Order: sequence, then C-alpha cells, then structure tokens
Amino acid sequence: MKRKYDNKGVTLVELLVVMAILSIAVGAAGISISLAYSRDAEKCAKSINAALENTRMLSLSEKGKFTMTLDMVNNQITIDNSETGNVHTENLQKKVKIYVPGKEELTSISVRFDKSTGKVAAMDAEENGILRITSENNTGKKASVVLVKGTGKHYVEYK
Repeated sequence: MKRKYDNKGVTLVELLVVMAILSIAVGAAGISISLAYSRDAEKCAKSINAALENTRMLSLSEKGKFTMTLDMVNNQITIDNSETGNVHTENLQKKVKIYVPGKEELTSISVRFDKSTGKVAAMDAEENGILRITSENNTGKKASVVLVKGTGKHYVEYK
C-alpha cells in the first residue's frame, strides 16, 4: 500500500482551531486595554483623596496653615504651608478631566483644615457642606472624591 505525502492543503478543522485561538487572543487584549483606561479616573481620585488626607494630617500635626489647591486645568495638586513657605506639588493623570459637578467653570479649588479639630476650615465650591470632585476618563468612567465640611472626612466613590 502506497501513501500520499503530497498533501498541500489545510483541513477545515485546522482553520477553525486557528480562528478560535485568534478570536480569544483579540478578545483578551481588548478587555485588558479597556480595564487599563478605566483605571485612570480611579487613580486620579485616589491621588486627590490622598492629598486631602496628607493636608489634614499636616494641619493637625505640624506648625503652619496648610492649604491644598487642586488646579483642574493643569491636573496638579499643590500643598502649601503659608507660614514656612514649603510647597509640595504632584501631577495627576493628564488624560483625565477633573471637575466639580454643576460648577464646571471652576479652574481650581482650595481646601484648608482646622488645626485643632481636623474639620474643614475653608473650601471652595461646597454645596450643603459637601464638596464633590469628579474625575472622568476618555471612556466615561468616573470616580468622585467627597469631602464633608463638618467633619473633615473624605472618601472615594466609584461610578
């Protein structure tokens, strides 16, 4: 019995297996890219929340009046001690839009904490004693930092 070794084609099963592998790879890549972009807003909100906490702790523990300023045009946070002149600046994600819902015309926000209680001594753009700062990425994912004036507490909300 003589066998043929001149098989020059591929079978339908081989084509289907290759197509299935490629579709799984493309799907996984799409999901991972989507997740990477959705993290930008979350990371930005966490950075703002950390800066608020840092400003509050510095106000309670060190000498001076500390003010956190959020520049929403340049996506930059500045913590300033008005008595010593020390300034700390942090750049945020450039791909994220930062705004106060209902007050989108604002370009910056300043927050100062009371040294003795840790409550908010002064803040811009509050509404009913609450300041909500929202960060939104290109895909529409949002994360907000909520600051309560009466207690000085703040937290991140994810949407």
